Amino acid sequence: MVSVASNLNTNQQHSIWELLRNTALVTSCLFTNIAAFILLARSHLYSENLTGQQVWIIGLTVISGVALLRCLGGFPSNTDRSRFAKYSWYLQSFTIFQIILLLSVTTRSTEPFAAVAMFALISEAFWWIQNYRNGKSTDTIITKDLSLDYDIQADLESRLLRSLEKHHVEHDRQCNDAELPDHASQFWVRTVDIHGETISASQRVQFTTAQRHQHLHLSFVPGLPSIPHVKATLLEGPDVEITVAEKQDFGIRLDLKLNHTYEEPVEVLVQIEIFAEIRQAA
Repeated sequence: MVSVASNLNTNQQHSIWELLRNTALVTSCLFTNIAAFILLARSHLYSENLTGQQVWIIGLTVISGVALLRCLGGFPSNTDRSRFAKYSWYLQSFTIFQIILLLSVTTRSTEPFAAVAMFALISEAFWWIQNYRNGKSTDTIITKDLSLDYDIQADLESRLLRSLEKHHVEHDRQCNDAELPDHASQFWVRTVDIHGETISASQRVQFTTAQRHQHLHLSFVPGLPSIPHVKATLLEGPDVEITVAEKQDFGIRLDLKLNHTYEEPVEVLVQIEIFAEIRQAA
């Protein structure tokens, strides 16, 4: 038996810290943005100009506060971040922009303002570059939409065939998509992705002289996360009727029936595609 196993690290984090990052810290980020907007909107009511020292204090405090929120919230390129957490990270750039505008209309201290504005620009460039690098350095980049609202039957075969082709090339140069090596009776590829687990198996089944019926049992260790969808197709050999007789998360049984009786032993090659959805937490 030739088998290949791979596991993509796509499990989302559900710790308390991740929950805080995706909820409580989002509120803090939105608060700073709204506060900056209100201050800017009321800037025409300010009767006194800010001194150079006040410009430094306000500018550096806001830039440091935004940096702290971004550190605590994590980069939006991280797949664990919620949509609102990502938006709140991006909005901090707008917060910085509003504060710079506010300082520009409330002070006549040119040098402190220019220094704070330059420091804010460098800080923003740093954070955006780090976010880009974080996304590029991720071991597994999921480009597919994570929504579970998709057609399983339509998607199953294409994903399994792509996976099968990839692993055949990497792990057994002698194999192709339609045949097994002469010395092998089985070839399994088992993969895990964000939607569930898939198994693509090629299986030789022997029929003795005059035998028409045969049972094929496949067991899964470890078990699958749910009752799988199964599709079986004849690749080589005489015509045979294939029925999925039983499906469980620990294994399946196929019933094979030849259309004719043969006076010599015959062999068929069956391709089996299996997909089990990951159970969603209640």
